[in-house]
Amino acid sequence: MTSLSLEQLAKANPAVSFVHSYPGVVKTGLLRDFGALAQALVNVLFFLARPWTVPLEESGERQLYAATGVPRNRAVGEGSGRPYLVSWDGEPRGNQNVLGLYREKKIGEVVWKHTRDVFRQVCG
Repeated sequence: MTSLSLEQLAKANPAVSFVHSYPGVVKTGLLRDFGALAQALVNVLFFLARPWTVPLEESGERQLYAATGVPRNRAVGEGSGRPYLVSWDGEPRGNQNVLGLYREKKIGEVVWKHTRDVFRQVCG
């Protein structure tokens, strides 16, 4: 839904680039307020996932690059503004075949209408 929504936003704002990024496994301080047991378990998981973990600084650099530059290989929604769907390493992400089918059926418009309707309900 996020990728399709970003494509709709990009169509409405063609001068703006939108990035939907999957940063990968990044060890942040997100769980610092959890209890000692939860922190210990997460630390064990991060230790085991170390080969697949992206350092915090590198993730920040990659996100900044995606926000200020043109991501590599331009995973762009056809006919739309500039939405980018990228993985942790800046490469295109997602199943482009499925997204292509959704574009053909104009599912993005349905998703965007649903999103706006939910915001109207929540915000009054």
